[in-house]
Amino acid sequence: MFSNHSFGFNFSPAPAFVAGNQMFCRIRLYVLVTLIFFILACGGPSEGGSSGGTGGTAYQWTEVKGDNSEDVSFDGRSGHTVAVFDDGFGEAMWVIGGTGDNGDVWKSYDGKKWTEVTDDADFTGDGRYRHTTVVFDDKSRSGKALWIIAGSDNGFKNFNNVYKSTDGKKWIEVTDDAGFRPRYDHTTVVFDDKSGSGEAMWVIGGLNTTSGDSRTYEKFNDVWKSTDGKTWIEVTDDAGFSKRYSHTTVVFDDGSGKAMWVIGGLEDPNGKRLNDVWKSKNGKKWEQFPVAANFPARNAHTAVVFNDGSGEAMWVIAGVVDSGVRGNDVWKSYDGKIGTNSRTALKADRYPGGRVRFERLKTVRMYP
Repeated sequence: MFSNHSFGFNFSPAPAFVAGNQMFCRIRLYVLVTLIFFILACGGPSEGGSSGGTGGTAYQWTEVKGDNSEDVSFDGRSGHTVAVFDDGFGEAMWVIGGTGDNGDVWKSYDGKKWTEVTDDADFTGDGRYRHTTVVFDDKSRSGKALWIIAGSDNGFKNFNNVYKSTDGKKWIEVTDDAGFRPRYDHTTVVFDDKSGSGEAMWVIGGLNTTSGDSRTYEKFNDVWKSTDGKTWIEVTDDAGFSKRYSHTTVVFDDGSGKAMWVIGGLEDPNGKRLNDVWKSKNGKKWEQFPVAANFPARNAHTAVVFNDGSGEAMWVIAGVVDSGVRGNDVWKSYDGKIGTNSRTALKADRYPGGRVRFERLKTVRMYP
């Protein structure tokens, strides 16, 4: 099969030695080829654990602080918000509000030790949850601040007010009526649409409900923006995508310039979940990718932009993928387009240099 010459051998040893050497080389080559084939078939070496069931890298998660920790600081919650913000004492993670009549604000520099900044922030009545929080500079003397936009009070009182704080303790009401309808489960991002006004806060979609015997659901697909948090401009009352809430929005550059990306969400209170992907550079004209993303339709998920060493990508993490069923799957995309769970197709997409679409990074495990 292989000659001595093909390996660069120029000597003429005894025939027995040649035969033995050829056999040894063949065995070494066979082992090497088998090993390379195995690595490629399994998706390459993994980081921090074995590869998931669909190929690609399996990422390991480290629990910094668990529910049973003796020094747990804040109560268990959901519907809260988290931001990274420097209040003048260093960059920290901030946890704001959440279920259980929580109007508290906490911060941590390491995720393990948490300090309660206030147990009753000025923006709360009976607590605040399913609101949004962004870090934004409105070009005032105060500079960058934490901004709280809309949300609910854990009952059926929904808000369209806006608050800001530079220290997490003292909150200033910028407006008690932003102009858009009260809502929760909306999204807010900071984005520059290159219109000349600079960076602005953008509010997209959401839900407004009423209590009583005839409970109503008012869903939105409108888009609003503001450069100061007080005056809000309606960019469009119909973005083109279906009215939705509990979706995610990120700012991401897929190579054609930065844009706002809307991913998934809930279209119907009875459980019609979405896995469509839309993007816009101006908030008015939205481009839909012709085929839904390949991850299961979901709401109450999260999305971030992150570079894991292979380039910046959008990451979609967990969420409710069926009625009452929560996933812990992780997906990423460099272009937001349709992909596949097929290992063969992923390898064909990945190794020759093509863009990975939504690549599954971890096997889904469902919890009832």
